[in-house]
Order: sequence, then structure tokens, then C-alpha cells
Amino acid sequence: MHDFFHENDHPLSVRSLAEAVSALCRSVSAQLRDAKVIPIELAVEGPWLQSAGMFKDDPFADELDAVIAEYRRKRDVIDASEATQDHTARHPTRANSPRCPA
Repeated sequence: MHDFFHENDHPLSVRSLAEAVSALCRSVSAQLRDAKVIPIELAVEGPWLQSAGMFKDDPFADELDAVIAEYRRKRDVIDASEATQDHTARHPTRANSPRCPA
């Protein structure tokens, strides 16, 4: 028996990881069953707001945005490739991990 997590402030003892995943899925599903997502507005204040929009009509700013976007696209490809290689090396059997039922 292992105590993997707590349910209703009591340790949940299970015999296997699969049993723990199943219990966790049931617990999370029960807690989120009646959950609602509602938008809220927050008052945001900060010194950076004073300069917001200062480059609105500056053509150089548009060019800079394009250069930054291109750099980010290239980095995303490189980072994704490195992450996949690193993840595969660290977790060769991840495909067999237990999953919550849909």
C-alpha cells in the first residue's frame, strides 16, 4: 500500500500507480463537475503603462516586431527539437503512462 495523495484531507492508500491515477481522476472530476469559468477584470497599475503605445505609429517598431517574430519562430523549432530529444532520453516509456479516461 502507498499513500499517493490525499482525498478529503485523508491519505488515500492504493496498491498501484494505475489505481492512484484512477482515484486522482475521479477526485479531480468530482471537484470540477460544477465548476464555472467566469471572466473578471483586474485593475492593473504599473509604471510600464505610462509608456504603453508609444511606438504605435513608428514604422521601425513594425519592422522590429517582424524581426522578433521570425527569431521566435526559429527558436521555437530549435527548442521543440531539443525538448523532444531530451524528453525521449529521460522518459523512454512515457507512451505507456497511465491516462485519465476521456
